[in-house]
Amino acid sequence: MTEKTDVTEQTSGSREERFQHWYLGSLGPHLRPVLAIALLASVLAMFVHALLFPAEIWLGSLFFIGGFISVPLLLALVGTQVQISRQHVTNFSTAICLSALFGVNGVLAWSYSHAYDMPYEGVLAITVCIGMFSTLPLRRVLPITIFGSLMFAGVKVQYSMDPALIILVQVFFVLFFSAISCLIAYLVQQFFRSEYRRQQALRQLSETDPLTDLLNRRGFETRYGLANRSALRNGKMLGLILVDVDHFKAFNDNYGHDAGDNALVAIAEVLEQYARRPFDACARLGGEEFCLLLHDLDMKALQNIGQAVCHAVAHLKIPHAHSSAGRVLTVSMGITGISPGTPFQSAYRTADRALYEAKDKGRNRWVWLSNDSKSGAGVKAAQ
Repeated sequence: MTEKTDVTEQTSGSREERFQHWYLGSLGPHLRPVLAIALLASVLAMFVHALLFPAEIWLGSLFFIGGFISVPLLLALVGTQVQISRQHVTNFSTAICLSALFGVNGVLAWSYSHAYDMPYEGVLAITVCIGMFSTLPLRRVLPITIFGSLMFAGVKVQYSMDPALIILVQVFFVLFFSAISCLIAYLVQQFFRSEYRRQQALRQLSETDPLTDLLNRRGFETRYGLANRSALRNGKMLGLILVDVDHFKAFNDNYGHDAGDNALVAIAEVLEQYARRPFDACARLGGEEFCLLLHDLDMKALQNIGQAVCHAVAHLKIPHAHSSAGRVLTVSMGITGISPGTPFQSAYRTADRALYEAKDKGRNRWVWLSNDSKSGAGVKAAQ
């Protein structure tokens, strides 16, 4: 069988972009309590500064912590309720991290400039939190933490009265915690990449028919929903072709289930040749029933495909001496055009009625049935 291509891979960017989209989406609900706790911690920090430090120090802390940490955290908390693009989320997170680093270094610069020796542990805490909670990939965390370390070194050299050795040791610790932040960011991403691959594998198993490697009914309905939304946006028609193997029970009873399975695989290989474009889909809905979803084709093109499928299956020349439709295994098809926005069950019912009409007319043929019940019968395939 040919390798299947996920429609989301073709329409939603690269594999990395899809992972990042899933990653940020899955983290959203978990980030809300973290952001709320961080916001409360920043407000508590301002309250503690007001209690413990002189007024001139407290006013600077209020400006830097409130303006560069608390307000961005509040905006981020509100932002988790809004659906925005992955790129915007990434850029917003980057801006918040840089703002937090500027805020905590601003508090240090303010206190040093007023001859007050403020502890620098806040820089270490912010640095580690960037790797742990920012949702940013390593390629973003690394330059952010380096920038924060350089900012801290500049503040110490410019404003601190500490000896050079003490400044050097403190800068080393900030760099060390920056490395820890990068390691955490890398491990968090690797964990979620592993979880993403696991979920994708489970989804693939749950949406794929194990015999033919086509989509199963669940996977087909999911694909139909994606294609239908695209058709609705772009004003394009869809086509649904329901395929049923003629007298398959008699084939199984007389040739055996192994031969039946081989025949289904061969028919699946024929059908999937017609579902190559984005939003096209081919599925085994169950037993001997298959389905083709075709994007942006008119009635004539769909009927031509129906006729081609009939001929291609018949030309497999799989013997079937117990069929009233011919000497070889054949298929009957119901074809319908789908207006954008049509629910799957409605489209399926129309195609199913067309399929039963094809069977009533002798099988080994297609029947077109539109939503207004106008039908047209295809020519019987040559054998």
